[in-house]
Formats: sequence, structure tokens, C-alpha cells
Amino acid sequence: MKAIYTSFLLSKKTVEEGYDICLQDVEEEGDSRTVYHCSIQLVNQIRTTGELQNSINDLHDWFLNQHQSIPQDFVNLDRILNIAIKTLLTQRYTAVGRISFYPDPPNNQRGFELGGGLVNWAGLSTVLNMGWKPFINVDVANTAFIAGQSVYDALRSVAEQERSRMDPSRANTFQNYDLEKALKLLKSCYVEYTTSPGRKMGGRITDILPIPPRGHSFTQDNNRETNVQDYFLQQYNRRLEHPDGICLQIRGKSIVPAELCTIKKGQSMNGKLNENQTAAMIRVTAVAPMERLDQIRKNVAMININADAVNKEFGVSVNNELHKMQARVLAPPTLVYGSATQQGAQKWLIPPRDGVWNMFERNELAFITPASRIPPVIQTGEPNIRWGIMALQDRYINDGGVFNFVKRMHELARSAGLNLDEPDNVMNNYEVIGGNRDVENALRKLLSNGCLMALCVVARKDVSLYSTIKVTSEIIMNQGEKRILTQVVQWKNVDKRQDATIQNILFKVNMKLGGTNYMLHAQSPWERIDILRTPVLIIGADVTHPGIESKYPSLACVTGSLDRTGMPFQMFIQAQRRAERGAAEVITGLDQIVVAFIKVFVNRTRHKPRKILYFRDGVGDGQFGEVLNTEMMAIRNGCNIIENQGIYNGAKEDAKLGDVRGGPGYQPKITFVAVQKRHKVRIFPDDSRDGVGKGGNAPPGTVVDRDIVKAYSIDFYLLSHTGIQGTSKPTRYQVLWDDSNFSADELETLTYYLCYMYTRCTRSVSYPAPTYYAHLGATRAKDYTLHLSDDILADIDRVNEKINRDAIFKGRFPMHFI
Repeated sequence: MKAIYTSFLLSKKTVEEGYDICLQDVEEEGDSRTVYHCSIQLVNQIRTTGELQNSINDLHDWFLNQHQSIPQDFVNLDRILNIAIKTLLTQRYTAVGRISFYPDPPNNQRGFELGGGLVNWAGLSTVLNMGWKPFINVDVANTAFIAGQSVYDALRSVAEQERSRMDPSRANTFQNYDLEKALKLLKSCYVEYTTSPGRKMGGRITDILPIPPRGHSFTQDNNRETNVQDYFLQQYNRRLEHPDGICLQIRGKSIVPAELCTIKKGQSMNGKLNENQTAAMIRVTAVAPMERLDQIRKNVAMININADAVNKEFGVSVNNELHKMQARVLAPPTLVYGSATQQGAQKWLIPPRDGVWNMFERNELAFITPASRIPPVIQTGEPNIRWGIMALQDRYINDGGVFNFVKRMHELARSAGLNLDEPDNVMNNYEVIGGNRDVENALRKLLSNGCLMALCVVARKDVSLYSTIKVTSEIIMNQGEKRILTQVVQWKNVDKRQDATIQNILFKVNMKLGGTNYMLHAQSPWERIDILRTPVLIIGADVTHPGIESKYPSLACVTGSLDRTGMPFQMFIQAQRRAERGAAEVITGLDQIVVAFIKVFVNRTRHKPRKILYFRDGVGDGQFGEVLNTEMMAIRNGCNIIENQGIYNGAKEDAKLGDVRGGPGYQPKITFVAVQKRHKVRIFPDDSRDGVGKGGNAPPGTVVDRDIVKAYSIDFYLLSHTGIQGTSKPTRYQVLWDDSNFSADELETLTYYLCYMYTRCTRSVSYPAPTYYAHLGATRAKDYTLHLSDDILADIDRVNEKINRDAIFKGRFPMHFI
């Protein structure tokens, strides 16, 4: 059943009798027309758009009066306006998804070449934004399309990018790897072919067959044996030019020579782009803010909604001028570093500028807690952190280049207060591996020599080798008390030996080994919102989903702060079954995860968390209710479990902070915030001179909490980072629950400050560190699953057994995943 909307009452006869519609299946041979009868039922009469628009300002007042549900009239308005606008665009352009539309490239061009048979099409996205009044959000859209060309040309393009010898005119040149790459591009792709003059057929590719037409035999309806080559000659008088070429299976049943097939223009690529294609896409789409703004204005003029008859009929008109609104720029936090000259005494304060700072610009700065000074490292009895090298055997990787890199890494580490072993000692712990099979033996040798860390030099990006290294060091080698961490680096970065690269590696190494790079200064407004004065557990959560046809499960990651500084985090990962289509991906067992986090927090601080800040990534608007109800209840239940277990008997009660009980059980105040990156809102400075960075983006700390936000909820857009290229994208935050009754300014400042707590770099990031870490953790969980067999992947419990890290490793190196 589908809903239809009209701007007038249909006649009684139309409603009673309905109407017939005739559709033809173009993928079937012969006359395959089918007549469908459509019946109509009047369901509701809705107030006119004009009446609703005249009263929509009441929506904000309605929300302020704390109504519990959205008035149905406004739900209907949102739906009708979206349908009216999209009706215009779907008639003119190729639709991809629900909000993006693409006109054909101008001058019959194919689009910007991405390689491997793909091209980029530039288009637009439109979505109705029901803010304090209706807005239409128009933006630039880009996506990869399969180039409209012959199947042979498409496969030759794939062969060129993959440096493969496959030739579609010679079926015997296809290896399994080639078939995999070819199917990634062409499976489910719609192709057309001509069987006889004037008779064009088509269908979707279901398989690529590396069998030539002359070698593919089948039995006809008359029980006569023939092959594909002879069949096309006898049936359609088509003589093949390449009888040794490949065949395609179309519609799951027809076998067609690939040389006859042409890819229909206007099909988007649903799969993931490879590294080269992604780089090409970024080159063409990363445009400066003012250039993007010009493109948006052209898109608005191109669609010209006000001239459309359907939209006029529904009373839809659009102001073609961009909406100007008031925004605020929040002040950044001040960061605290240690002293390189007076260990443990003097602290240095660093004020970031435009979201960026550099600790190595000043010789007196050091990590606030170098890992070489923490108990687990001191207890080894070594004055320095012992580490070694594991290098892949490759003609480009050489000992001299590795030594120079290690020497410079040692120098920069010392300047930051981190005592790493001398370069000569490091080179004495140098293991060469031939591939994945040698990883475990090499790491065990380094571990037996007392190394806490292995710098793993690989020739190039290799997902399989990276996965093997991490699984081996973090899961397989879990016997006994000793553990070893790994830091993977590509040879090109070793060879270049750039200080910026080495510094970023040191940021990760110090945190992985248990150190702390820096902290936020306890000052207003940070102090005013009680984060450093009050014990607060900060949690980030994310769920990653595999592709539709993937054999891998969904992977959830939850991260939790370890102490009152909010800098070090622990992570919990688990595989879970995919939710049904349209349902929310709720994190299962969250109550037990919260129990584990609180226990560690109490063990480290001797205080119970008075507040829990929960930042949840990966939730759409339509899933807010389900996720809030389920996960909020799980967090509460975890707190009750803690109370029943009496875990707080040894925790301190701080009189000036007050107890959190206020009733039966342990009840910390919970703030639940949904973090959303999948939206199309962009923020531009009104005056280009107010922009920052190379591109002139709006400055970090720009927050918008009026006009375009929902009138019936608490949400805001925050641009928290300086974009390196292109137009920066703000993150949307929706406050689903807040026991702490934070003011808008407090919550926005708190969120902004959390974007400065991502310790892998010295710049603010685009969304809070807890959710960033959750995304990293989910990615690490994916690495753990790559080598699992199909029978294990089919059993969620067995998957979780295989990706579980032991308690000693997690306790000693909680931030191993960054």
C-alpha cells in the first residue's frame, strides 16, 4: 500500500472505480506487459500547506510548552513538501538514494574519470529541513557512476587500474582475482544488447563466466545440443568477432557474449571505491567554501522550484536567497603539557589557534605523563622503553633507512620526555619477515628480548598483513604476564623521515604504552560545567555495518573514560547480529559494558561517577526512540547492578560533591547525545575574510542552535575542526536525554572541548573523542575478523570468543587501539 497526495478532492467515481496501469518488463523477451489495477481509498484530509505555513511559528512555542509528541499536522507538512519537491527532481534527473539527483554530464561527456570503469557525476541534494520554519537544504552532491560504455571497454579499464593481464576477448586470461574485481564493478549492473535489428534486450548481470561462447554448451527446447556462439548465429544471425571472449549471465538465466553488451548510462556504483578511485574523487570534489557556495546557487537556479506546476499546486514557493543566521564561535580550551626540563614540576599552558597547536615548537614542552614514567614500565627495571623492529622483506626496505628513522624518532621522543631505547640497541632487536606466516615468531623473539613495543615496517598499505599483526600481538600472544604492542608504519613514511609523521607516531605510542600526552586546563567554562571537579564517566558508542551481501556481522564498540581527566579510554568490542531492515542497530548487553567501565573507573579514581555522558554515533532520526529507550534503560540497569554488587564500599564519598543517590540505588545523572555526520548542512562565513585555514572555512567552534535546528527538540550544529581541504562539514548533535539540565551553552562547550581530547594529533577533530575512539575500536574489531573462517563468522558467540582480548592486555594497555 502506498500513499498518494492531491491538492484537491478526487471525484467520487475515481475513488470508487480506481484505475488501470500497464507496465512492461523490459528485461523479458517478447510482449511481457502486465496490467495492474490500482484502487484508491480516502484516508484523511490535511490542512492546506498555506494554512500550516501561516501557523508553523507556533511549533517552537508548542515545544517550549513541553508537549510530548509532534503534532501530526507538522509531520504531514514535512512529508508533503518533501514529496512535492522530489517529484520535480525525479522527473528531470537520475535519482540516487532518497535525496541526491544527478543531471547527465554536459556536452555528452562521461563525467570525471575515476579509473576502473567509474566516473564521477556532479549533482545536487535536496532535503526539507523542518527548523523553526520550513527550509529546503540544497547542497552539492557527487557520486561514482559506472561509465556508459561497452562491457569490454569497462573491463579493460579495470585491468589497467589493477595492472592485470585479463583481456575480455580471451576468457582464458581471467584468474579468480580478476573475476572478483570484474564482478565488484559489474554485478547487478544493467546492460543492453541487440539480438536482431530493432530488437534491443537488457537485464542485470548476475555473473561473469570465463568460458568462451564456443565452449558454453546447452540444450535447447527442441532437445538439440548447441553452444552460445552457434545459437546467436542461428537464432539472430549475429556472427561473433571474439568467439574466445567471456560470457555474461543475465537475469540469472540467459548466457550472452560480453562483446554484445553495453552498460546502460546512469547507474551509480554501490560498492566501495578503491584507494586510487577515492583519491581521484577527493581531488575533484574537495572545493573551497566560496566555490561550493557558487555551485549551490547554480543548483538552486537550475531546479527552479517556483516554476514547477506541481509545487505551485501545493502552495510550495522557495526564497532563492541563502538564509543568513546568527552563529556563535566558542572559545577553545587551554591545554596543559609537562615540562621537558623540570620533570613532574612545572606545567605549560598551550592556547590552540584555529583548532591547531604544536607542542614541538617549544623545546620546554613535554608529554604531561610520559609512558616511560608510569609503573608498568618502571617495574621492568629498564631506564628506557625497550623496543624493536619487525620489517617486511622487500627490495625497497633497507637497514640504513630504518636506522635513520629510528634515530630521529629517538631524538623527538626524548624532547617530549619519553625515554625510548637507544637506536643501536633497537637495531639489535631487528626481525625480518617474509609475510603473514612469520609475524608470530618475529614478535615472540622481540618479546623474549624484553621489548614492550615493535615498530612494524611494511612495504605498502596491506590490510591482510596489518590484520595479522594486530591479531597476533593483541589476541594470540596472550599467555603469561608479558605483552608486546605494535605500531605499523609504511616504508614510504620511514624513507621520507618527516618530523610531522614521527611526531604523530609518538603521540600514539605514548598513549598506547599508558602515558598521557596532555590534559585540558581546569578553567572556566570547563570548571563551571563540573567536568573536572565532578567524577564523570564519558562514553562513546558506535556500530559499524557490513555490506548487504557481506558474510561479516555488525560490530559494536563502546569506549569509556578511565579517570577524571577524560583523556585515557578503554574499549569494549563485540559482534552482534544485524538488525532487520529499517530497525535500529541497538547495542546489546550495554548494561554489562557499563558495569565493567564503572568498576575500572572506581578502581582508578576511588570515586563513583556522579554523571555519565553518553555520545552515541550511527543513529538516524527515525531510530532515536528505540535506541534511547533500550540503551538508556541498559545504562540505568548497569548502575543498579553496580549498587547490588556493593562495588562502591571502598570508594570515597566527597562531601562537597554530594552523594548521587537521592533515592533507592545508584543513580548518576545521565546525558544522552546522538552524534550525526550524515547530513547535508554546510555553514559558510558571511564575509570570506572571516574564514580560516587555506580554504577559508568557518572557524572551529562555530555553533548554530537556532533557525535551522528542530523546533521540537534540543539540537545544534557544531563545526569543531579546521578543514585541511574542501568545505568543512559540521556535526549535528541531538540531545535525547539530560538529567544534568545543562544549558545550551554548557552542553555545546562541553562537546566542543571533547573534540580537543583526541590524542592522535595536535588539532581538534570533527566530532568528540569518545565517538572517534569508538569508530577506531570498531575498525580494530573488523581487523580481528578478517581471517576468521565462514563457519566461525556464522556463529556470533564464536566470533566474540575469537576477538576477545585477555584482561591482562586490556588492563595494561587500554589504549592499544588508537
